[in-house]
Amino acid sequence: MNKVKEMALKAVLFDFDGTIIDLNFKYAESRIAIKKILKGLGFEESVFSLQDTAQTILEKAEKQMREMHMKMGLCEVKNRIWPIIDKFEVEAINDSKLVQGTKPILDFLSEKSIRKGLVSNSGRSALQLALTRHGLRKAFDAIVTRDEVNRLKPYGEGIELALKILKISNENAIYLGDGINDVLAAKDAKVRSIAIGRWPHSKEKLAQLSPDYVVISLNEAMNLLKQLIEEA
Repeated sequence: MNKVKEMALKAVLFDFDGTIIDLNFKYAESRIAIKKILKGLGFEESVFSLQDTAQTILEKAEKQMREMHMKMGLCEVKNRIWPIIDKFEVEAINDSKLVQGTKPILDFLSEKSIRKGLVSNSGRSALQLALTRHGLRKAFDAIVTRDEVNRLKPYGEGIELALKILKISNENAIYLGDGINDVLAAKDAKVRSIAIGRWPHSKEKLAQLSPDYVVISLNEAMNLLKQLIEEA
C-alpha cells in the first residue's frame, strides 16, 4: 500500500459501475445500436468502434460535424444516443449485484461525518433505479451523472460539479474508482484518487497511471480511509 499522505478528508466520491455495483451491461450491443442511429444522422459509421466509450463517441461525432460542416449540434447527438444507452443500462440493472464491501464503507463514512458523492458516466435513470434496488437511494449527498455534464470521464467535470454541490474543495476530497478513466478524471480535477484493481491485470494497468493509492477491494479502501482520517 502507498505511504499515507496527511489530508483533511471531508468527502469521498465514488464511481458507480464496477466500483459499488456490478452491471451486466451489453456493451457491444449498445454500440451497434448507437452506430445505426449515427449512420441515420449522416455520420460515417466506420469511424465508430464497438469499444468506444460514450465520451469517445461524442468526440468522434464532433470531429465529423466540423469536417463535414454538418448543421446539427452535439446536443442533438446526445438526445439521440443517450436514450439508447439508458435502455441498455436499465436492462442491466435486473442482473446487477452490489459489490462486496459497499455498505460497510458507506456506513463507516457516515459514522465519521464524511460527505459522500457519486460521479458516473451512467445515466441518472438507471443509476437511481440501481440505488433504489440495492437500498442505497439515500446513501449519497451528491450524485452527478452524464446527464448533468458536457464532458464525461476521463475529464474531471463531473468530479468538480460534485464537489461544488458538496461545497468541498478538491484538496479535501478523494475519488474512488475501478477504471482508467476514473484515475484520469481525478487527475484532471486535481483530486486524490484510490484505484480499485479487483483483478491482477486491472491492478497493474491502474498502477501504471500513478494514482495516489491502489487497493484490491472496497474493504481495503475502507481501511485506507480509516488511516487517512486518523492521521490527518
